[in-house]
Amino acid sequence: MKRFYHAFTSSEFWIAFGIMFLSLLGLSMPEWVASRDWGVIGQPSALQLSLMPIFFGGVSLLFPFCVCTAFASTQVDEIRSGFWELRLIRSNTMRYAMQQLTMNFIVSGLCVGSAFLAHAALCHLIALPSMPEIYGSHEIPFSEECIYYSWLSCLHGLPIILWVGFAMAITGGVWSTFGLAVSIWIPDKWMTVSLPTFVYFVLNSRTMYLLTGVRIPYAADLYNDALTIPIVIQSLAYDALLLLVFTLIYMIGVKWRAIHG
Repeated sequence: MKRFYHAFTSSEFWIAFGIMFLSLLGLSMPEWVASRDWGVIGQPSALQLSLMPIFFGGVSLLFPFCVCTAFASTQVDEIRSGFWELRLIRSNTMRYAMQQLTMNFIVSGLCVGSAFLAHAALCHLIALPSMPEIYGSHEIPFSEECIYYSWLSCLHGLPIILWVGFAMAITGGVWSTFGLAVSIWIPDKWMTVSLPTFVYFVLNSRTMYLLTGVRIPYAADLYNDALTIPIVIQSLAYDALLLLVFTLIYMIGVKWRAIHG
């Protein structure tokens, strides 16, 4: 528990949280300020302000950077200081690796998930809850096949907010594992955050499709605005595969570094 306390109070965690929170505000707050002159009828709802940066903002640009900064970058300090060797002496490589993987997934996932929920809470403090049956400006044109469509009328769209926060945490935990794997092989903070970010954008661009002809699921599909049951299943399977690959790379790296230093 003490290590969790240190992880959640570390400067890396709060820097990553702050960057993600500010990137969310970067689109929602200008929209809210501009809408003050439109009157209540024309102003966006709290739900719209909460989701707007996810669907249209630059959050995806900073997402992999933030999840790899929150915890994975701290392992670089452990390796360089030699503290990780002391932890290996008190346990073994398998136990150390599992502890690091678990903490990394939880801390990094909660970092981006809680940043989104904090942003959503702020939006609900300054804007009206979603009431499309009263205010036409609150309507969100989700497809009828989209899971969000049936959730719009439930508690002013609260299930959508909770799902997006949860899905961001899952996706963040998966990609932060890549950062952890990089840090064990290349103990450099810049590489720990930049290499996963580069791979994240390559996989999410059309590059892989143009080179291989294979369409790879988008990393944000688990909380995107076209969410359907088949896409949820596909995204979870894709995330599970990535997590397995990243975990294996990390486990091999831990064993290699334990032997060769």
